[in-house]
Amino acid sequence: MATNQSYSSVSETEFLFVQIRRKIEETFDSLIHLINQRRNGLLTELDSIQREYEDNSHQIQSSLKKLAKDHEDMKRLSISLEADIAKEGMKKTIEGINYKIEEEENKLYSPDISFNCETNDLEWRITHLGNLARVSVQKSLVRRYTEIKKPLKKFGRRAREDGQKTGNSPRGVCIDYVNERIVISEISNSEIEIWSYEGELIQSFGKEELESPWELCLIDNSLFVTDIHLGAILKFNIIKCSFEGRTKVKYGRYGSEPGELASPAGIDSEEDELFVMECENKRISVFDLNLKFKRVIGCGMIDKGHALRVKQSTIFLLEDSGIFKLFSVLTGDLVKITKKNNLFSNYVYHFCFDLNGNFLLSDRDKNSLFILSAEGNLLHSINTAEWECESPFGIAVLKDGRIVMSFLNSDFSIVII
Repeated sequence: MATNQSYSSVSETEFLFVQIRRKIEETFDSLIHLINQRRNGLLTELDSIQREYEDNSHQIQSSLKKLAKDHEDMKRLSISLEADIAKEGMKKTIEGINYKIEEEENKLYSPDISFNCETNDLEWRITHLGNLARVSVQKSLVRRYTEIKKPLKKFGRRAREDGQKTGNSPRGVCIDYVNERIVISEISNSEIEIWSYEGELIQSFGKEELESPWELCLIDNSLFVTDIHLGAILKFNIIKCSFEGRTKVKYGRYGSEPGELASPAGIDSEEDELFVMECENKRISVFDLNLKFKRVIGCGMIDKGHALRVKQSTIFLLEDSGIFKLFSVLTGDLVKITKKNNLFSNYVYHFCFDLNGNFLLSDRDKNSLFILSAEGNLLHSINTAEWECESPFGIAVLKDGRIVMSFLNSDFSIVII
């Protein structure tokens, strides 16, 4: 009896154990099922999110590409608009400049052009037009040179009232703008001659004081003359045609000490100073207007210099070989050397500036007038031998732009072109 109860108790325990185990298994299966459902749901949701992300990414990429394209289109449109605006502005600017240029070209041939007689330089009234206008005006002046077919006037070398003939070996030329007269130095007669623009000999003087007058520089009523053989600078009153004084060598005919002169040739002035090129001493001596020595420039840096011009505190020295050397008036330093121009012979003794700042050079050996730009580029050349005018020497520019030249070997001493 006890045994059966014990057996029964064990059986019930096993039954309960089985039931509990089964319940646990069912619960666990339910949990597994729920977890699987949740996992599948999450996977589905994740897949949907990934697809949505991919769709959005594609849309974003498309939008970015569209934005980039729109940016490029806008950039091109902006550039096009700027170009159109710039073209329109440039068109108006060019029209204005062309109008101003036309006005200035007319002024260049008018008698009321503002002119600085001391430096032989035109006070340009078109500075505000800039480089473009300057180039255009320069081209206009070049056109004027190319249109020259023959001289306007030839005169000189004729009998005078005293029975003598005017000289046949003129050198320097300068212009008395106030009284509208041409002044030349004449070596053969050892004197200075004054001519009207129409070719009338007005006056000659200096025969007693001069030997070989070379170059001229006119300041107000004072005419400064270099005499290459006397080794002196002589000063005359251009109105009274009278001698006023001289600076010459201290010891003998020539000298190389400061203040002495040896073969003075080219001469020009700026700011109450005279600048004289000494051929033999190969230097530039500076004097005041009372012919008092001040200083020397260019020692050891000059080879075969003859002619010089001073402009804007710069000395432009022309050597025989066609080389320009530029010196600072203030410091005396050599600031620039241009390369040798094979166009020229070794007999380029004289030059000046035209109304546009171009260089006008007379070449004695090639019988030519050369026009160079301020940068040294050839703009035009004229063969004077075609006019039966040979060996050009002195050269100057009238107030209206006409050129005056002296010739050594022709039937005329002075030619206006």
